[in-house]
Amino acid sequence: MVSQVVVTRKGERLRQGRVACHGRIDGRRVAVLAHGFRHGKATCIWQLPAAAEGKLVNAVVVVKQGRTLAKAPFRAHVS
Repeated sequence: MVSQVVVTRKGERLRQGRVACHGRIDGRRVAVLAHGFRHGKATCIWQLPAAAEGKLVNAVVVVKQGRTLAKAPFRAHVS
């Protein structure tokens, strides 16, 4: 599963910073394969277990640059 978020500060798109990814399915952590900025977007790539099909993923993409902290929480059903 891939999640991408555009992060702006004062109308300007952030292109660097620390990206953290947190996700859970049925209360268990989802493994993160990669995270960082790609093509100007904060990107998280998760490895979902085969048994996750049809289940709800609760996740958040977090970007920190200096004192700026942005969080993008979301929920999605695995198809």
